[in-house]
Amino acid sequence: MGDVIQTPDAVVEASAAAAEQSSVSSAEEKKDGKPGDKNPFLDPAPIPVFEGPRGIRFDFNQGARVILPARESGQWHAVLRDLEGSKNPLVLRSSV
Repeated sequence: MGDVIQTPDAVVEASAAAAEQSSVSSAEEKKDGKPGDKNPFLDPAPIPVFEGPRGIRFDFNQGARVILPARESGQWHAVLRDLEGSKNPLVLRSSV
């Protein structure tokens, strides 16, 4: 279990390295006046990260992503709703 917890020195070193890399990319951006090509956000996982019932996978990276497993018979019926806002369906898709 000691391997999982980082020592304060390791955290400081990692933070310093990240800050140095960030300042270098900012300096490059200022030099040529163009933002770097690097995306400031992490790329989402190749498949949605949350697993629901019956093998359904979903997440909300770059919008709502849902993967429905193949069915032996019948079809999926998926409805995504904004339960905190208007409660209207955001996506209604049959024959999935």
